[in-house]
Amino acid sequence: MMWVVAKIINAHDEFKYNRDKNGNLIIWDKISPYYADFHKEDECFVKLVNKFSEDLNEFHARYLTNQKKYEKLRNFDLVDIPQNTFDISCLPCTKYKSFDIHVFDNGVYLAPIVT
Repeated sequence: MMWVVAKIINAHDEFKYNRDKNGNLIIWDKISPYYADFHKEDECFVKLVNKFSEDLNEFHARYLTNQKKYEKLRNFDLVDIPQNTFDISCLPCTKYKSFDIHVFDNGVYLAPIVT
């Protein structure tokens, strides 16, 4: 599902706008999903980035590599998050009464948020 959403987003330039480090408006060539990953064993969430690829098999292989590489990561300790990302989450096995997203960027966040 994450690949399908990323493929659709990357097919439309209007979803790939952002600002560079100097604040200039840009359009990324590609943007990658920055997703919530749930660890069942201790019920912690982490956020990971899976670099986008047009090729589903390559994208899935990167996903599996990330799952293994970051299996011990907890909280939101991922460093070196690329600027060309969009937020995506799907938590079908989790019960909750509300959902809220906090974007702390002075009102200039332009990337899509897919829930």
